[in-house]
Amino acid sequence: MRALLLGIITLLAACPLQGTHSSTLGGGSSGGSVDPSSNDPDATVTVPKITGMTKDDANAALASAGFTHGVDEYPMTCDGAKTPGTIECQDPDPGASVKANSMIKVSVLEAREHTQFTEEDFASLKGLTVAAAKARAKTLGHTGKVNVLESEEFIEGCKAGTVCKAIDGRSIGAGMNFDQDMTLYTNKTLSIAPPPD
Repeated sequence: MRALLLGIITLLAACPLQGTHSSTLGGGSSGGSVDPSSNDPDATVTVPKITGMTKDDANAALASAGFTHGVDEYPMTCDGAKTPGTIECQDPDPGASVKANSMIKVSVLEAREHTQFTEEDFASLKGLTVAAAKARAKTLGHTGKVNVLESEEFIEGCKAGTVCKAIDGRSIGAGMNFDQDMTLYTNKTLSIAPPPD
């Protein structure tokens, strides 16, 4: 009897286990390995932050986190950063614990079709810090030089350390080619004169 049990245990140890395999999201090479436990319909995974990513990068991040499906584009109102060609917002939010077969809804900002820096683009730089305005201009396609000057006159309603006005090198503020120079104006620094002696 002991020999029979020993034989059965040896036979079981030699057999491969069924149902423990890795697969890639969507069957392609753009995703990482899916956690084998995700085959369990009750398995939960943590939602990664995919805002700011392209759809391909987001799908790879979801696969690495153990999701069995890619992103699902869905019309949503987003308050996130506006970078053309990337995900503006997602549902559920990053850090949420959901089932591995859940769909992650996203809104993708379509790539820009126009080839010039527009009046709206210039307006979108107002109120940002200089560093943030430069970064935003770059995401909008600007490749030229960015000059930063202090306004000759104090501009009412413009906070210190932020961009009060953005214009192209011709001082027009619209229809600039992406490779042309741009000027960002900050507010004139006010100094209080010392009291007279």
